[in-house]
Amino acid sequence: MPVRLPILLIALVLVASSGSRSDAQFGGPDTARYSKVRQFFIPFSADPKRPISELRLFVQRNGADWEYLTSAQPTQKGFNFFTNQDGTFNMTVQTVYQDGSTEPTREQLRAELKVIIDTAPPRIALRPFSTPDNSAGVEWEVTDEYVDPASVKLEYRWPGMVDWAPIDKGVSFRAKDQRTWVLKAEQKIEIRVRAMDFAKNETISPGVTTAPGIGDNRQFSNTGGGGTPITGTTDPVNPNRGNGTQHFVNNTNVKLNYSVTVGPSGVKKVTLWRQDEKQIWTKVMEKDAADLKPDKEVPAIVPGEKARTETLALLHDVVKDGTYGFIIIVESRAGASGREPRPGDTPHTSVTVDTTAPLVKMSDPKVRANGVPGQGALVDIVWQATDKNFGPAPITLEYAEKLDGPWRIIAERIDNTGKYTWAVPPTEPYSFYVRVKAVDRANNATTDTCKQNVIVDLTVPQVEIRDVTPGK
Repeated sequence: MPVRLPILLIALVLVASSGSRSDAQFGGPDTARYSKVRQFFIPFSADPKRPISELRLFVQRNGADWEYLTSAQPTQKGFNFFTNQDGTFNMTVQTVYQDGSTEPTREQLRAELKVIIDTAPPRIALRPFSTPDNSAGVEWEVTDEYVDPASVKLEYRWPGMVDWAPIDKGVSFRAKDQRTWVLKAEQKIEIRVRAMDFAKNETISPGVTTAPGIGDNRQFSNTGGGGTPITGTTDPVNPNRGNGTQHFVNNTNVKLNYSVTVGPSGVKKVTLWRQDEKQIWTKVMEKDAADLKPDKEVPAIVPGEKARTETLALLHDVVKDGTYGFIIIVESRAGASGREPRPGDTPHTSVTVDTTAPLVKMSDPKVRANGVPGQGALVDIVWQATDKNFGPAPITLEYAEKLDGPWRIIAERIDNTGKYTWAVPPTEPYSFYVRVKAVDRANNATTDTCKQNVIVDLTVPQVEIRDVTPGK
């Protein structure tokens, strides 16, 4: 049974880092809320009657394991949340009491909030066409994982008009559809589409001019909202589109795992394009279908098979550290493929190669009295840690009775504040070593251990003469 937290996440309104309120609101783990900003403030209200030491915010990124993100004192009224990537974030709060106990425990963490961070606006493809009976029309396709169907609007402008006017004001159009008009031979009209996703990112397409005889009767791929069979595509890169994620690795030899879906003709070849830090695209690899077997258990798609999706991989050595973008172009044996990347194209994925471990140096810990009888001593741990690719909470503090371990956790995945005070429980050894471990986003790790053992027994022996007797 889930533990009920002694903390109430109130009003559950995201406040952007600028101090302005966003449109995203929380309503519990079963109601996903959307945000178009990656940094915001999450308010809370802690019960002042409970002996709370601190409140910890845990997040679950895209269904992965729970991660400790940050902590706050009960008087701070909220958490500052920050991430460098879009995705789905489950959130929950752990309460730490003054006696060191936690509620809930790490194993009992359950999502209390669900936030989808989406900073990418919808993509709109729009083109004019003419029907065989010479009607004038436009067709459009709005692409976004979280598009708001009620936001799709059409606007028009006749020659000579300055402002755009809505078509069927108050009516929402389908994300993929077409519309035709009967115009005179000399008439033409300009049309544009606007759409918004649930995170309130909005896109307004450039206007296109439609008139009798403009374009042809080709339409977009699959079947449009109006039920007309359609073929072709306005964006040849689209078949290879990735999720735009950012990855960190600590080896210049990068393995790009990807999936590909093709029809009966199978795969002819795969081409890898790399973007450097100057945004220049270079073709770095081209492989035929016979070479697409990095692992024996991963077969390539061969001619004659039905359309299916396979998981494949490409190995590429970038030689040196840096941030690189990648696009994979797959060509079928029927000759269909995405186009080569152009300047300004967004990579399918970005990879930061970082083989340099963090720099960590700690000072000898200082011991002082707790001030509370029977509660042990306080140990002030001070360190300096630097790395260009630190993520949130990159520091772990550990202790051991011997230098060769075993090492146990004092505080795991905390912010790089440079200082931490540990209230040592009286059940711990009176003498131990302390070390600081820093881990960057690429999983490079460095530790530094104090030079002298820490002694927390501050008890001064007290002598009392109870009796005096004759000696021999």
